[in-house]
Amino acid sequence: MIMKISVFIISLVAIIFAVVQIEKSNRKIKHDAILSANIQRNYLLLDVRTQLEYKQNGLSEAVLIPYNKLTKNKDSLDKLTHGDKKFPIKIHCRSGNRAETAIKTLKSMGYNNVENLRTIVGAKNYLENNPIYPAP
Repeated sequence: MIMKISVFIISLVAIIFAVVQIEKSNRKIKHDAILSANIQRNYLLLDVRTQLEYKQNGLSEAVLIPYNKLTKNKDSLDKLTHGDKKFPIKIHCRSGNRAETAIKTLKSMGYNNVENLRTIVGAKNYLENNPIYPAP
């Protein structure tokens, strides 16, 4: 009986591990595709939380760049905004504080069309009323 339970637990852990690895891989592929593709969008939805927070409840439309890594990701930001410093950037985090810090950083980098959506709920509400992708 103990042997059957042990095998079951080991199998369950292996399955959970495999699912987590697949999910991590899918998010990485999606994020890399967003950065490399010349995707036309109405604005950039930027999540400035940590990678762990993003994994827990990140929006698929959002691009993750933690607030304290914005300057290190200047090239990615340039790609995402097509080099346009006036391109709209909508930022969110958990409470709005890191988003506010991110706005200051982005403004110091020359981006001047930035808005704090505060929380993920604020970002979801904004997405509902403002499509991220242009109408076909």
